[in-house]
Amino acid sequence: MKRLGWPLCAAVFLLFVASNSCWSQSFTLTATPQKLTIHPGDQNVPITITASSSTYTGPINVTLTGLPSGISVPPISLSAGSTGTLLLSAAVNADQEGFPHGTPYDTTTSPVYTVTVAGAVGSVLETTTFALTVSISNTSFA
Repeated sequence: MKRLGWPLCAAVFLLFVASNSCWSQSFTLTATPQKLTIHPGDQNVPITITASSSTYTGPINVTLTGLPSGISVPPISLSAGSTGTLLLSAAVNADQEGFPHGTPYDTTTSPVYTVTVAGAVGSVLETTTFALTVSISNTSFA
């Protein structure tokens, strides 16, 4: 029986350590509130993101996907076990394709989008969702 050489043993050990460290990078994300309304022109509308983990303690890069046009949010980095706030902003023409043009608009109905919160650590990706409503009916202006 031939013995394994040092380079092969080192490679197998590194592969084992690397694969175990990926498994230990498990975490979950929660978005609060689960339903959020934004109006064209709104700035810094908060949504709270909680990153929970019993095994991972490093940074988690958090972004949003599935946003309608004109809605922007800068990404944040959270430590596992912490909470952070994403601040959404809407341009004055946000989601204009969601509203009919040239006809009276029923302000009791507004487009609702399922937005994905994505947290990434290397190749590990965890997600959660929340409902985002873009409304042109703004009680702040009533």
